[in-house]
Amino acid sequence: VDGAGLLRLGRLPESAAVELVRRYTGTERTDADPDATARIVRLCEHLPLALRIAAVRLARRPEWTVAEFADRLADPARRLDLLTCDGLSVRAGLRTGVRLLHADPLSIRALHQLGAGVLPIETLAAALEIPTTLAELAAERLVDAGLIETIGMDRYRVPELVGLFARECAPVGA
Repeated sequence: VDGAGLLRLGRLPESAAVELVRRYTGTERTDADPDATARIVRLCEHLPLALRIAAVRLARRPEWTVAEFADRLADPARRLDLLTCDGLSVRAGLRTGVRLLHADPLSIRALHQLGAGVLPIETLAAALEIPTTLAELAAERLVDAGLIETIGMDRYRVPELVGLFARECAPVGA
């Protein structure tokens, strides 16, 4: 729409992320174990959707301690499964991002090469065995799909949740 702005809802600051968890889970539980609450925030990478899902799951299970849930989330093999609740799912959100790639084979191949952390474009180009100009095109498509973030010119950040998803859906032998 002409004149409309683009709203980028990225990572929340630490205090806002903790407040989101507190709002759903209750201040008594979260304040009783601020270290475990902070761990949940880190494991959800300060992402609003992941935080909301984690907080709702925890709120609906008053018999769980915040620390016990943080321990479960810390297991990379279970994290995406745990971040599903009320028809919301981090995994489904990531699938939507992949669909935005419109079967762009290079970007999809790049997605499957990603690990979590900071990724210089040269590293992606070397992993894909392609020129940096093509690797940049693939990386920028991944940014547009909301799967990775730019942190500077030719440097990208791959969230751990995306890395887990990419490994989970990578073709066998990739």
